[in-house]
Amino acid sequence: MKNNLKLAYPPVAHIPEWRRAPQVSISDLYASPPEPQRFLIDSILPGGVVTLLGAHGGAGKSTLSLIATACLVTGRPFMGKAVEKCRVVFFSGEDPAPVIRRRLSRICRHMEISPHELSSGLLMLDATDLPTLYNGDETAAFAALRLDVKQFNPGVIIIDNASDTFDSNEIERARVREFMRLLASLGKADNAAVLLLAHIDKQAARGGSSNEAYSGSTAWHNSARSRLFLSAKDDGLILEHQKSNFGPRSDPIYLRWTDGGLLALADAPGGTDDRATVLRLIAEAYSRCEFISPSSNAANNAYKVMQLSPEYPRQLSRTRLAAVIAELLAGKLLTKETYSTGHRNTRQRYAVSSACGESPTPPNTHPPQVRLGCASSAACST
Repeated sequence: MKNNLKLAYPPVAHIPEWRRAPQVSISDLYASPPEPQRFLIDSILPGGVVTLLGAHGGAGKSTLSLIATACLVTGRPFMGKAVEKCRVVFFSGEDPAPVIRRRLSRICRHMEISPHELSSGLLMLDATDLPTLYNGDETAAFAALRLDVKQFNPGVIIIDNASDTFDSNEIERARVREFMRLLASLGKADNAAVLLLAHIDKQAARGGSSNEAYSGSTAWHNSARSRLFLSAKDDGLILEHQKSNFGPRSDPIYLRWTDGGLLALADAPGGTDDRATVLRLIAEAYSRCEFISPSSNAANNAYKVMQLSPEYPRQLSRTRLAAVIAELLAGKLLTKETYSTGHRNTRQRYAVSSACGESPTPPNTHPPQVRLGCASSAACST
C-alpha cells in the first residue's frame, strides 16, 4: 500500500520549477519590513485584491461606484473617507454609454468637476455588447480588459457587475473562486484595487436582509478580501462594511438621495445635526484666531482642535467628523482660506462661508466680527 502511494507522486527532481510554490522570506522581517497594506479608499478598498459591493437591483450601487470614481480621480474624500488619487478603469457590463454619461454629467455638476479633469484619469468602457469576462475560462473580453489595464495603469478597476461578466455556474465554488482570482490578477502586478459590483438574491432583496445575501455560492464572500453591502434603511440607505481581512471593519455610512438623483452623506438615525455643531465650533475657534487646518496631518487639524471643546459631541468619531466636513465643503457652507503667517509663508484654514449669512472677517489688528450663531441657521441645517 505504501509503495503504491509513493508511486503516485513523481520524484522531486522531475517536478517542474514553475509548479513549486514560492517560498516566503521570514528571517528579514525586521531588516526589510513589509510594505503596509495599500488602501485606495481608507479601510474599505484595499489594493491588490477584490472588494465586493452588493445590493439588490436599483439600490444605487452603480451610482455610488461612479461617485467613488469621481472622488478617486480627483483626490476628493469619498463619503468622508480619505482616498488615494489615482486613475480608474470602469468596465460597465450593465449600463450603456448614454446612461453612464447622464450619471457622470450630474456628478460633475454637483461636485463641480471639469469633465476634462475626470476624463484624464478615467477609462470608461461600455461593455454591454460583450460583457462576459469568464465562461469557465477567461474570454477574449477579459484579454482585452487586461490589455486596457496594462496600458492605462489604474489604481482602481471597477467591474459592473458580476451577473453580466460571470457566465458560469454561480453555485459551483471552484468556478466562482477561479473568476475572483482572475479579477484579482488584474490589479496584482501594480497593487491596484478591484471593486466588483454584485446583486443579492431575490429572497434577501424582498426581506431586506444584509447578511451573506449574494446570489450563489459562499465562495463569493470567501474570495473577497473586503465586502460592502448597500441597503435601504428607514428613509435612506446604509453602506455596511461586512468583511475586512486587513484591519477593523469601518463604521456604517448613512446615505440619502439628493434632489438631483445622487447619493450624499446623511446623519445617523436619531443623531443630532452634527453639521450645525461643527460649523459653530469652527466659527468660534476662528474668532479666537485658533485656526483649523484642512490637513489631517497638521498639529491643528480639525479633530485635534475641536475635540478639546466641552461642546464637542463625544460620539462624533474622527471618521465621522471628516465626513461632516466633506459634506459642508460640498454644500459651500464651509470654505478653505489661504492666509499669511508672516515671513511670506502661507497656510490654509477653514472658515464658515457666507452661506451662513455672513462671511467671517479674517483676524487682523481688529477683533473679528463672526456670526457665531450662523451654524444653527436654516441655511446650515439643509
